[in-house]
Amino acid sequence: ISAISRKPVFEREISDAIILISEKIKAKTGGLVKLPMLYSIIKTAKPYLKISMKDVEYAVRTLEKKGVIPGLREISGMKIVELFPVTATPDQDTILKMAADSGQLTIEEVLSKTRWTYERAIRALKQMEELGICKYDIVSRKWAFPAFTEDYKLKGT
Repeated sequence: ISAISRKPVFEREISDAIILISEKIKAKTGGLVKLPMLYSIIKTAKPYLKISMKDVEYAVRTLEKKGVIPGLREISGMKIVELFPVTATPDQDTILKMAADSGQLTIEEVLSKTRWTYERAIRALKQMEELGICKYDIVSRKWAFPAFTEDYKLKGT
């Protein structure tokens, strides 16, 4: 039995926690976070809540229905919570799907998998960088997508 079915107040607490930490998540990932990572962050922020992953998913879907967040989507088989509207173009969606597996991409990978022009690929990556969805690492020459890696930490949660 989930905590939500026992006590409706938990849904509100989970929803409040999601809203409170969403700005910090946006700063790190552009507003995208894996559902299990969101669950982990909430458990860390509110350790007294006895909740399950299903409780967090239910709260996300409720916030989505209320129009508070864009909601849950699946990218390459992963449940991703979109806390802010982040993808506006089909090119950005294509890049997100490509980055979902490893959490990083090179320009060469984008060009070989999409057959786009260099300008088109760079434009899409730069737009995503401006949104905070990915970050370019000069040393590795790769764009890193923090939402698809679980090694980022939110300070103060």
